[in-house]
Amino acid sequence: MSGVWHDEREQSWLLEMRSACYAFGLADDGTAVRHWYWGPALPRAAVAAARVLPGRWEEHLSLSREFPDEYVPWGGLRYDEPTLRAEFADGTRAVAWRYSGQRVSRAGEACTLEVDLADAAYGLQVTLYYRIWDGFDVVERWAAIRNDGDRQPVTIRQALSANWWMPAGRRWRLRYLHGGWAAETQLTDATVGPGKLVLESRRGTTGHHLNPWFTLDPDGASTETTGEVWSAALAWSGSWKIVCETTPAGRVHACGGWNDFDWAHELAPGEKLVLPVFAGLYSGGGFGAASREWHAWQRAHVLGRGERTAVARPGWPAPAPPTASASPAASALATAPTASALPTAPTAPTAPDAPAAAAGQPELRPVLYNSWEATGFAVSEDGQAGLAELAAQIGVECFVVDDGWFAGRNNDRAGLGDWTPDPVKFPRGLTPLIDRVQALGMRFGLWVEPEMVNPDSDLYRAHPDWVYHFANRARTQRRNQLVLNLARPDVADWVFRTLDGLLSANDIGFVKWDMNRPFSEPGWPEQAGRNPERIWTEHVRNLYAILDGLRAAHPGTDFESCSGGGGRVDLGILGRVQQVWTSDNTDAWDRVAIQEGFTQVYPAQVMAAWVTDSPNFLTGRRLPLSFRFHVAMAGALGIGGDLLRWDPAELAEATRLVAVYKEIRPVIQRGSLYRVASARTDPVGASEYLSADGSEVVVLCWWGPGQLGGRLFRLRLAGLDPDARYTDADTGAEHLGAALMNVGLDQPGGADFGSALIRMRRS
Repeated sequence: MSGVWHDEREQSWLLEMRSACYAFGLADDGTAVRHWYWGPALPRAAVAAARVLPGRWEEHLSLSREFPDEYVPWGGLRYDEPTLRAEFADGTRAVAWRYSGQRVSRAGEACTLEVDLADAAYGLQVTLYYRIWDGFDVVERWAAIRNDGDRQPVTIRQALSANWWMPAGRRWRLRYLHGGWAAETQLTDATVGPGKLVLESRRGTTGHHLNPWFTLDPDGASTETTGEVWSAALAWSGSWKIVCETTPAGRVHACGGWNDFDWAHELAPGEKLVLPVFAGLYSGGGFGAASREWHAWQRAHVLGRGERTAVARPGWPAPAPPTASASPAASALATAPTASALPTAPTAPTAPDAPAAAAGQPELRPVLYNSWEATGFAVSEDGQAGLAELAAQIGVECFVVDDGWFAGRNNDRAGLGDWTPDPVKFPRGLTPLIDRVQALGMRFGLWVEPEMVNPDSDLYRAHPDWVYHFANRARTQRRNQLVLNLARPDVADWVFRTLDGLLSANDIGFVKWDMNRPFSEPGWPEQAGRNPERIWTEHVRNLYAILDGLRAAHPGTDFESCSGGGGRVDLGILGRVQQVWTSDNTDAWDRVAIQEGFTQVYPAQVMAAWVTDSPNFLTGRRLPLSFRFHVAMAGALGIGGDLLRWDPAELAEATRLVAVYKEIRPVIQRGSLYRVASARTDPVGASEYLSADGSEVVVLCWWGPGQLGGRLFRLRLAGLDPDARYTDADTGAEHLGAALMNVGLDQPGGADFGSALIRMRRS
């Protein structure tokens, strides 16, 4: 069982996890909390040896102080990246800490440590939070900032969630995810040298270009299967910043949280500001083991949070009351509980063929069909019903109508904001189509983009002041749309009431929540002089409250996060949705790299992937149907092709492959993922999925254009029982576990852009 040990004599704390530990303690004068150790488990008697001694890091030729503080305030001779910058009413812009107390609590499987720091002269207090979970090596960290003064506000100009210090005396490699629209989650690395390396989004969303996750490994020597890895991921869906810095003394640390660009928050007397979780983990088993730890922890304590997790966490407030009079914005601004039980939502109803949830696991993701690539904006009741007939025939479990269903929406220039069925396309409303879809045994799903508005819409004509804009400046459009100011309580309340009404009036079991553009002109003229810069964080906090409120009011509805593809994928949104749209690029060969990067931190269960038409509408590449299926089967399988154009042979093959996917789905979505080969470096790419009890093995392989004279390659599996025998479900061949792991299977291959599915069961 995980726990916190407090050594009163040394004034230190030790977080003891499954196979790792984390230690820190007070400075001798009580002015700071200093990091001591993070790595493999240590006996308690050895922890004191890691203590940072006075004077060891204090003074350097750079005339700076470089103590490895757990939470670094700006002030004095500190020149490294701070975690907090504050300005007091009298103009003082420095913070001076004093330790003021600590508490340890346990709720269910979670143990939480709180450490209080108070400014020596002003009423500013910070509580540092550390939460660990039984059976995991993940540390959740965050901070809460309070203005305990009774008269004057305190302006917070930078507030990061946590600061992670690496062991001293090593050289480090940073790995992270970069990319762009249609090329998200591309894995890359950089050598950490002197100075700072900044990863960030200034776009109001998580962003396509960078993702708030990283790993650090010493000397760049770790591999997929070996070596030490330190990793961290931020639970925030707006603008963010992670700074990896080497100090002049050679110490490396990484801090992260809200992006301070164009941001400030005036903290009123009595107000508390809760920062998002910045979770970290240590693994001694290479990048693959670190990924599996992330996946297992998310399945247990992030996904389906509203239904199963017994502990509320900051950044994930309790659901807002599902009534029009109770604005979810108020919930977002309220202090989130840190160790109390969340309301438990009722069990979601399922369609006849919908996969059920297992004990301690989120519900398996259904096979869905999305109509976007088949119809675009040319949506009609009869057309969608025809697609639904074919989708049901091949085994689809959820039918989703994408963009184009609502009033005035015949192209992307009009209609956003007017969330009622188009009277021409759906003269009888959505009910007849919903009834037909459900009669076919499928859930009904719908696309929305509620944070956006077209200038050509009834909503914008009635409320032109509801969008982000600056006075006397143009309102920049992207995809012919503007961003609603969700920081405004009236706008947040309107979004909640509109979607609550849509879901109440129609039996909708799935919502694809899209956001197709970043912020621009992030102004709020009505709040000029009253801290309008807070929109960067208030927008996201209100978004979270709306989603929490909708999930509480409609527990039978699943949500998918989409942002022009994978522009909003992070731990924060995953606490509120069941899956995420990985990329608008559905080219299966491009998806191999996108999905490899995605699974570095996020589990296959949430990775929505579609089988679409060939040639692909973006790339023009032609790929076999089996290849497209095998790539999409690596996550949450979806289909997005125009089924009306598929010939009988294609429909028959799709039916067979959907049935196969349903058989292996529990292993894909709940099993341990081993990336046993990478198409970036090997002749093939391959993912192995191993069931929790080790009895079932699924391997998906893909390869691209053939190369004459290429090197020989054998596919070696992982995680198996070396003494057990495994039987191939398709050929009947038996393999010894040790042989599969150490000798491997013959190199898959054949025609260009081929694929293979291997299923084995332990004998």
